[in-house]
Amino acid sequence: MTDNHTKLGGAPYAVSESGIRQLLGEGWRLEAECIESAAERHSNIFGRWAVRIVAPDESIARYLTTTRNIMEMRLFKTTNGLISFMDGLGVAGPRVPMRKGEIFVQNLSGPEAE
Repeated sequence: MTDNHTKLGGAPYAVSESGIRQLLGEGWRLEAECIESAAERHSNIFGRWAVRIVAPDESIARYLTTTRNIMEMRLFKTTNGLISFMDGLGVAGPRVPMRKGEIFVQNLSGPEAE
């Protein structure tokens, strides 16, 4: 199920996973945004999180989209899913925002972090 918050108004504000990797190499900043506040259920923490990447001059922010539809934001429904994705991008110690509207900057490990 999607709502207005998960639909992107135009492709310039969308980015694929491979696009995120490329932009990280160009100095863009990676962030996690809480779309729906987190709650614990069945020994897991559920909510909705988006991943976005911000230009070095902060003039542009692009949201990760699904592979099926470039106009639909990819949302993570568990902290496990978000952390696993961030780890795959090389994030050192992923920070997970827990309340709706919070946005946390992610720190990369390796040469990009120095």
